[in-house]
Amino acid sequence: MSENVEKIGENNAEKENIEKISINSIYYEHSDNYSTKKMKLLLFEHNGKKYKIFQKRRVKNDIFYIPFNGGYLKIWKDSKGNILFYVDSNKFEIFTKDLEIITVISCNKELEIAGSLRDFVEYYNELKEPIKLLICANFEF
Repeated sequence: MSENVEKIGENNAEKENIEKISINSIYYEHSDNYSTKKMKLLLFEHNGKKYKIFQKRRVKNDIFYIPFNGGYLKIWKDSKGNILFYVDSNKFEIFTKDLEIITVISCNKELEIAGSLRDFVEYYNELKEPIKLLICANFEF
């Protein structure tokens, strides 16, 4: 198991300048076999809470899987910069050897989601923080 620990936002001055990020989202019926070959577990720590997010490495844009009570949310970017997402109610079971621990001390970004993902995240509020942490950590998805 490879373990990489990264700390983000240690500078308190970052809290003063809040960057607003607007994201357009589109639901895309895109089930796949989440092969474990290129999968890495990202363990985010923020404000005493831990969030599991799985990253699938791809040539262009990585795909991220966020497990939640009702199944999992799969998000990635298209070539125009929109967030595409897919929701599946199946239980998300995965094996992976790769682990990266990311501690987010502070986040100076305010997330504004437009489109159908906004309604989904409002219903499943537990997903808003993991999505925001991905953006704070500057993951390109």
